[in-house]
Amino acid sequence: MNKSILALTILLCVTLLSPTSYAQAPKSLSQQQLTDFAHKTDVRFGVLSNFRSTDNENLKAHMVLQNNSAIALPAGEGVWRIYFHAMRSIKAPENAGLRLTHIQGDLNELAPTKAFAGLAAGASLEFLYGAGEWMIGYTDFMPRTFIAQPGLTPEIFTNTDTEQLTNFIDPFVRPEQQLRFGGTKQDLYPIVTTASRYQDNLPVNQVKVTATEVAQNIIPTPKELKLHRGSTSLDSTWQIRYAGRLTSDAVYLQQSLKQAGLLLDLKSDDIPASGNVIQLEVSGKGAPESYTLNIDAKKIVISGSDNAGAFYGLQSLLKLLPAATASQYELPQLSISDTPRMSWRGMHYDMARNFHNKAVTLRLIDQMARYKLNKLHLHLTEDEGWRLQIPGLPELTE
Repeated sequence: MNKSILALTILLCVTLLSPTSYAQAPKSLSQQQLTDFAHKTDVRFGVLSNFRSTDNENLKAHMVLQNNSAIALPAGEGVWRIYFHAMRSIKAPENAGLRLTHIQGDLNELAPTKAFAGLAAGASLEFLYGAGEWMIGYTDFMPRTFIAQPGLTPEIFTNTDTEQLTNFIDPFVRPEQQLRFGGTKQDLYPIVTTASRYQDNLPVNQVKVTATEVAQNIIPTPKELKLHRGSTSLDSTWQIRYAGRLTSDAVYLQQSLKQAGLLLDLKSDDIPASGNVIQLEVSGKGAPESYTLNIDAKKIVISGSDNAGAFYGLQSLLKLLPAATASQYELPQLSISDTPRMSWRGMHYDMARNFHNKAVTLRLIDQMARYKLNKLHLHLTEDEGWRLQIPGLPELTE
């Protein structure tokens, strides 16, 4: 072999196998390092400003990584990636040595570039990004940011593995965080404060309900509503009488009035009332789930075509009470006749993708009843989760 060719071959082999060349390979982490880093590093998100000088300017936010672990992310390109979800469409030029890539839906990827300076143990890193839409609430951000590397099990950053969003989102305290506009342009929907909440709730705390408020308070708006002259004073001297098939509805009404500050005697209609009375009955007439509600000076009659109708009638009565508790309420004398416009009035709860807990589900059902919704669609299975426990197949819910 020609000596010059042999020398060139040896030089190429030495170059390819040299430590300098090996150091240019992507930096990787072991499974233990990936786990330790994710469990001990705090990831936080925050809005820097929702104000912009032009319509094309992005709103400003950031992600901060505080490395509290003993693992140092090496400088330069690496094979590890950080993934996080964002409700808003976001983008950013490369900064802090990280490149932002939109994967799909609300999933975004952060990858180290050649310019990545590393993240030493105890150090922090700030990645700046922009959004095309306002971010004025904690729910504009999403939990469970995670770090992944090919061949390893991904690990969620522990402080983001929670529904308590304040654990990983900076507080909204400055005007540029709380409002959509600055300067002379006014935000028509500012963030709620204790003072604004008090002012907004003043009308619903009035002990006496005006005629105008009746139609606004009863949801959905009754099919037929007639207001009469005068008002009725409802207090604890009133009694509740009910048909036997409405026992549970009558108990519900009594408990609801107790929460409002009134203690009403409750008995079946076999025992005549000795004074003012709220009468619950089933007429058997009319379309399913329909009812009538009549309020006179000394008697309130709720008559349903069936049990469901009677229940919706007492919900309309309760809607006439203010939020503030009192020992006496002034109700307008009226006549209501209502029939559902739609037989299916439903709510879809996608608990396969985002399940909270049993208490939240029961609270949702209570709220549905107050708005006369009658169908609950529990979405129990999806590619993101299986919430229906089946004996013998524990892996579905694991």
